[in-house]
Amino acid sequence: MADNAASTLRKAAFKGEINKLKDLNANGNVDVNLGNYDARTALHVAASTGNLKAVECLVEDLEADINVEDRFGGTPLDDALRNNRKDVAKYLTDKGACVGKTSFPGDDSGILCDAASKADLGLLRVLAKRGVDINLGDYDGRTAVHLAASEGKLKVVKCLVDELNANPNVHDRWSGTPLDDALRSGNNNVFKYLKSKGGKSGKVTTVTAVDATALCDAAASGNTDRLTELVVKKGLDVNMADYDDRTALHLAVSEGLMLAVTYLIEELNANVNVKDRYGGTPLDDATRSGHPGIVEYLVGRGALRGKTAIYMDTALIVVVDVVVVVVVG
Repeated sequence: MADNAASTLRKAAFKGEINKLKDLNANGNVDVNLGNYDARTALHVAASTGNLKAVECLVEDLEADINVEDRFGGTPLDDALRNNRKDVAKYLTDKGACVGKTSFPGDDSGILCDAASKADLGLLRVLAKRGVDINLGDYDGRTAVHLAASEGKLKVVKCLVDELNANPNVHDRWSGTPLDDALRSGNNNVFKYLKSKGGKSGKVTTVTAVDATALCDAAASGNTDRLTELVVKKGLDVNMADYDDRTALHLAVSEGLMLAVTYLIEELNANVNVKDRYGGTPLDDATRSGHPGIVEYLVGRGALRGKTAIYMDTALIVVVDVVVVVVVG
């Protein structure tokens, strides 16, 4: 009789029949932790199928053992991880669930990246404890620390690097590092933290000549390490211009790379009013390219307009000396 009741319980868990689970429990003749021939319990089944409501019912209402093991040493958390049931894995992790012996890395990279993106520190710690390589990348070589840096999640980045020993200089398929992600996304706190941990840009410039073109190329890709090498170590003038009199600051502004812009101006002393061959200033580039945050920053640094067109697709920007008025229309 008990086996039949347990079997019915597992079937209800599989189908997500919450009321049936509660009714069976109310009858008092079923052991919620009783497994089948492989010691698979209702909680194993619910976790495997990803039915969060059934899992919650079993744990909270029926008081199922969250760390019950099947014949293979697998826990419900293993089932959730192995089948990429992220919501269930997070719920079980928050309840103090442990990994068993069967949570093999079928999609560990995806789970890692998703956990980092959602700031699920508990799941990241569980995966690391199980022995998952915290630097494991997905099909694009993107790792958990890439995702956290890209989304500006400083606590996650610190957890990954300081606590779980993630490599701050891991490369994705495009040779990008977490520092590149922080720079591109304008996440200044993450950028500064990664720099303090020895973070470096992974983007290799395609220009090898040590000249103005190299400066512009480094600025366009946001490669602050390369800019430092060229200006500080090799002594190039940060305001050196290419054949069109375009400087590193013009390029960084055009690409919308706020961190590169502030680095050029505040650390390397770039001229905010340098003009290209067409009379255009960095402020013109920021306005024309639609980067209002950079426009505001440049104006605050004393930037002036030049002679080039200042139209955007969605707004008319009127620039008068250091006063910027945005007329949306």
